[in-house]
Amino acid sequence: MDQNNDDFLQKVQSNLLSVYIELGKFRAKDTDDTRGRYFFSDKPDKQVEIIGNSCLRLILECIMMWPQIYAIDAKKNPTKFKAAYESLVKAGVTFPKEVNYFKKKTNKNNAAPQTNDNKQGNIMSYSL
Repeated sequence: MDQNNDDFLQKVQSNLLSVYIELGKFRAKDTDDTRGRYFFSDKPDKQVEIIGNSCLRLILECIMMWPQIYAIDAKKNPTKFKAAYESLVKAGVTFPKEVNYFKKKTNKNNAAPQTNDNKQGNIMSYSL
């Protein structure tokens, strides 16, 4: 997501975030880091397993990392991303232990200088 495009940020919060929250609850209590392999089918072939695992992992990483990258909007108001992450943690969702889809980043513009503790350890500032 473009950190400087507030309209896009608002649309993601309004239209996409609730979908990501629901999808992120897939097998919420399952601690297997590859539980996404069943995302599209109970008996997936190898290719569908890989795609399902990648989709669920990306969704969970977005929910986990967006609160840091997009902590505030252009009007300096807190975004909905932190509440989304906290609601899934409260629901018992296990987040990935390692971050694959984001890279470490120095703090700039919109990113809040923070480290979040989740069940798997510390999460530092990252970006896409």
